[in-house]
Amino acid sequence: MLHATTRTCCGAIILSLALAAEPSIANDASLARVVPADVGLFVELRGSDDLLTALTEPQVWSSLAELVGQPARPEDAKLWRERVLQTVRMPPDEAIRTLFARGVAFVGEAPDHGQDAAVVCRPASSAPTAALLKRWNATRLSQRPSKYHLHGNIGVTTTDDVLIFGDLLPPNGMLQKLSRALAAGLRAPLAANATFQHLLRRVPAQPDGILFARLAPAAVGPRPTSRSSNPPRGAFNLPQPLQDARNVLVALHRDGASLHFTAVGDAVPPTTPRPIDSVSLVSQLPREALLAWEGRVDYPGLVRAIRALPNRNALRVALSQPNQAEIVDILANAFTSRTCLAIGAVEPAHRVAGAPPLPALALLVGTSDADATALAFENLLNSALALYNVFSLGRGFEPLPDVRPVTIENTSASVLDLSGFVQKVGAGAIGELHLAWAIDDGVLVIATHEMWLRDILTARHGGKTLRPLLAFPSRPANPNSNNTVAVRLGSMATLGSRWLEFLKATAPETLSESWWRERQPARVQLGINATRQPEQRNLRVDSIDPGMPAEGLLKRGDLIIGSNNKRFATSQPARELHAGIAARPHAYKFDLTVERDGVPRVVSLPIRFFDPVQSLRRVIAVGKITKRLVYQDDYSDSRGPRGLLTIELRSDVKR
Repeated sequence: MLHATTRTCCGAIILSLALAAEPSIANDASLARVVPADVGLFVELRGSDDLLTALTEPQVWSSLAELVGQPARPEDAKLWRERVLQTVRMPPDEAIRTLFARGVAFVGEAPDHGQDAAVVCRPASSAPTAALLKRWNATRLSQRPSKYHLHGNIGVTTTDDVLIFGDLLPPNGMLQKLSRALAAGLRAPLAANATFQHLLRRVPAQPDGILFARLAPAAVGPRPTSRSSNPPRGAFNLPQPLQDARNVLVALHRDGASLHFTAVGDAVPPTTPRPIDSVSLVSQLPREALLAWEGRVDYPGLVRAIRALPNRNALRVALSQPNQAEIVDILANAFTSRTCLAIGAVEPAHRVAGAPPLPALALLVGTSDADATALAFENLLNSALALYNVFSLGRGFEPLPDVRPVTIENTSASVLDLSGFVQKVGAGAIGELHLAWAIDDGVLVIATHEMWLRDILTARHGGKTLRPLLAFPSRPANPNSNNTVAVRLGSMATLGSRWLEFLKATAPETLSESWWRERQPARVQLGINATRQPEQRNLRVDSIDPGMPAEGLLKRGDLIIGSNNKRFATSQPARELHAGIAARPHAYKFDLTVERDGVPRVVSLPIRFFDPVQSLRRVIAVGKITKRLVYQDDYSDSRGPRGLLTIELRSDVKR
């Protein structure tokens, strides 16, 4: 089992990449010199021990633990603190200050597979290795390199002034891999790798933190000169400059309260010129917008992809109706690729007293033919309304009201009131829900609330906009960026806190994870195809379905011998497995006990589970650390596109 030492370090290192302090990483002192070149994930920080301790706050810790593929709950914080204390005989804050004082790195097999990862660190000079090993009562396991057992399955390998922590059991786990490489002399370290060095030269010098990830296995031979039609699977949704990349590097540079990230990849730059737009949609949004994204969507391609779905797919069926297919094609061809999503906050009428502002969503799409877009959109809506009215006959549903025309900022708009649906389910905190839309200066704007549509149109016609937020990074990218993201995290945290207090007072049952577990829309699917072996009381894995939770974590030939930290006890292991899923202690993960290469281990499979209250708590926790962020693509580097992200810390964050 991978104990909390590795998991804690994993989450803390990834989190602290956003909060690293000086001094910066120099190539000659980088821990990449003791790591093999073929590792899949390498994250390094220096001088960040004071901030790492602040990041052990349970909600922040669990949020970033999930970011690196380690599902966690805030309640788990007490358990991992106890395990850290058992392993290194220090509480987490002392362990961070002592062990990470002169640098720390997280080393994993791949960005989405950190369960067999290792933590490499250079402790404070006042804490020599010999003294630490004595304090830990470590048991020597091997001489070259020196490897020791600490607690449970956790071990440590020492080399010069560097310590490497990890799980001892997996024969091919990262601790064993690093130990074997050191024993062989490590002739090809990551620090000397040509791809790593090439990407490092494309970011500003002397970074305070580095994240290097391989999104495909280490290549043998030259990089292909054409763009891949099948981009490799990765754990992250990459911005456009990194799409089709096999290797990416993110560097952090800190300037007071501002954290500047530069992301680069080794993808071959596109040979076709990028579309040029004279107007940015995101810059014309209201200043009060909480979150905004502007990018490009290939609408004709999206329609083709939907029509290629299985015959019974609901979305395909909806778009394939004879009276709607032609309208959808007209709309798709009338849209330009420029698209913007915006989330704001509104206060609708007819709500219960004391309800906080409600999140509202809007979609903005550029059009090449405003008249054709308006006609096609209205025809599509009328077709959908007619279909609903036929469906509602005899079923007790109330017919929808007529579309109401309104004028906003001298622009003709329309509003369909959907509040009856909300009132029917008794959602008094929501009050109103609309489908409100208008075409303004060639842009189709669709909003969930008339009030949010009014705010957007007011901003587009001379009101206060998001431009100041987009300008704060102090290193502006190309104004024609293909992707722009702006988030006011502090404001989102404030709104989230108000909602949390409101739910505590009015619907305390919704604060429980079990309440949401009973209301998940779909059955849990793991993607495991296995053969039952009742005489051995196990399941032999035959294959794993792509894109499912078990992909990358289990492989053919693995023996599933138990779940939820208990071995199967009957000759019906499949039945016990399904019962274990339903009774799993952790909604976001399912622990399987798996035997591989004769060694049992616990593998945590992430479970698709949505708990909006838990998400709300995490937004609040992150918003207590960060105030706002802006991301943009940058095309000013002749060697290829880059991604630029700036995060501003809150003024009360310890630095």
